[in-house]
Amino acid sequence: MPVSNLAIESALKRYWTSNTYDVMIVNAFQIEHPDFVAEQGANGYLLCDYGKDFYARLKSTDSSTVPFLATSLDLKASQIENSTNTRLVLTISSINGIVYTLLRKMNAQDRKTPISVTHRIYIDDDINPKIEPPTKFVVLDATVGLTSVTMNLSSFNMPNRRAGEYYTTDRFPSLLL
Repeated sequence: MPVSNLAIESALKRYWTSNTYDVMIVNAFQIEHPDFVAEQGANGYLLCDYGKDFYARLKSTDSSTVPFLATSLDLKASQIENSTNTRLVLTISSINGIVYTLLRKMNAQDRKTPISVTHRIYIDDDINPKIEPPTKFVVLDATVGLTSVTMNLSSFNMPNRRAGEYYTTDRFPSLLL
């Protein structure tokens, strides 16, 4: 289940108040699809907004670090307000051409399997993720331009799926009339 924005803000406030020195938040993204894994390896493509390549653990329990490739990223909340899903808009620069090339190479058969994006938050002086489990998203659609790739992401988090009652004929026999 994805972590809410309130939980992220609360965790970051606790971190900021406990430290008096300057640190930078690193947004890291793991972009996965069966075709990407075939080209890049088991972790798919790892990107971050740090300004230089960032080495970090995917989980706190991992012993080894993986490289997140530095690229220009922009993360915004989606304009859709009436939804129980967490929706974000991720814009990635096409300067290095990684995501641009991957999306352009996909054919109709490849598009049947959705692209997943995992968002992790790090602090630049700590290689462990700040929120576990990380937030996982599915790419709803992507726009490929000359200078950037824009992806609309959804977490498909349905927090109210158990609210209400199931109307069955066992509980409400008058439904048969």
